[in-house]
Amino acid sequence: APDTRKEYQGMNVSVRGMFLEALVHLKTSKYAGSWLARRKGKRKAIKTLQRLNRLVEQGNDHVRHYMHILLAECYILEGKVRAAEDNSKAAISIAELLSFLHDKALAHDLASAWYKERGNDHCADFHLECSRNLYADWGAAAKVDRRQSHPN
Repeated sequence: APDTRKEYQGMNVSVRGMFLEALVHLKTSKYAGSWLARRKGKRKAIKTLQRLNRLVEQGNDHVRHYMHILLAECYILEGKVRAAEDNSKAAISIAELLSFLHDKALAHDLASAWYKERGNDHCADFHLECSRNLYADWGAAAKVDRRQSHPN
């Protein structure tokens, strides 16, 4: 995925935008054809992780769940199952504490897709149902309809 920050020179790119950009880099690197493309995507995401870490160190705990979502995705790429699960659970817990329904729904959504990919239908279905309920609570009716018609 291209570096979209170049399009926003002179503007403050939101933290959420940085997070989503890093998530896209990780997802696209997962399906990249060459090891070099995978490495580039992961390195871009790691730079964002470092920025998020600096924000947390400066006292902004409202981005900690983004770090855990991205770390989970990094560990998925590396095949580190336990670390991926731990970070996914941490992201869900922190989003719950902060009352960020949309981010908790996203974390459940990503966990559902990962468990489905691994063949663990029980966990995948659990996380999918959680994400549907959270998206519904958040008021994202179109997302709920999409998740029901295309579960994963």
